[in-house]
Parts: sequence; C-alpha cells; structure tokens
Amino acid sequence: MITDWVAFYPMLLNNTSAASISAPEVDGFASAVVALGAGEVSADTNENTALFAFTSDAESITKYGYFETLYQDSSISTPSVLQRNIEAELWNRENPIWQPQITLNGIQVEPKPTGSNKIWIGDTIMIDNSEDLTGMTNGEFRVNELNVAVSANGGEVITPVLERV
Repeated sequence: MITDWVAFYPMLLNNTSAASISAPEVDGFASAVVALGAGEVSADTNENTALFAFTSDAESITKYGYFETLYQDSSISTPSVLQRNIEAELWNRENPIWQPQITLNGIQVEPKPTGSNKIWIGDTIMIDNSEDLTGMTNGEFRVNELNVAVSANGGEVITPVLERV
C-alpha cells in the first residue's frame, strides 16, 4: 500500500505528479435541462411556436454547481410529455460517480508490487488536484487495475483504474 506519497496535479518539480487527470464518467453531467419540443423558434418572441420546458435539481446544483444541457425532440408536441422527458433526462445526468483517471510517468513511479516508489493493484493513493474547484478528484483512491504502455524508447505511461475509498 502506498502511504508516503501523493500524486499532485498539475505536475510539480521533484514530486510524484500526474501527467494528466480527467473524470470521463462525468462528461454528461447536468444539474439543469433546457428543452425544446415541436414548433418554430423565431427572433421575434411573438412568433415562437416551439414548446419550451426547463427543469433543474437544487441539490445537485448546491453539491456540484450549475451545469446546463440542452434537450431537443421535435416529435414532442405536448408540454406534459416534454416535461416528463426532461425530468427523466435530468435524473439520468444529475448524480455522477467521480472516479478520476490519472496518467503517471514510469520515471517517477514504477508499476510493481514492492519497493519504495511504486504503484500496484490494491494500493491506496492520495490525489491532490489543485485545478479542481469542486474537490471531487481529490482524496484517497484504491488502485483496482493498472494499464501500462511502454514506448519505443522504454518510457512507461501508467494509467491506474481508481475507486474512491
């Protein structure tokens, strides 16, 4: 188990750092949905005939921030159907599971089960991401899997699959 180092992001000189960090599972996250149904949209608001609906989740906005997405379905001509559909869309998008994906360089940390500066399956690592204003990609994570790529010149790129502890 790793207990003596933290993976910093962005990269810091003379520290174990993540070359990149992302949270691909939250790409579709939304805490509010704006919807358009059947009809025409005009620059003149008196001539708009399109159905419009809006929904948001106050708890998700408080917890994660305001993130809006657009939902459009020109086959819907009933306001209640449009509202029901966007509420389902919001329900599917409002609760992300934050499991960051980091990339480590093998020159800083080795993918092996023993040693002082290593990472291995079952280890618990700490991530300190100063760029994340939500704090969701910071904290302790368990390494469930390691993906290692080796370049032609012997450089290793390590991408652990993480789970929040």
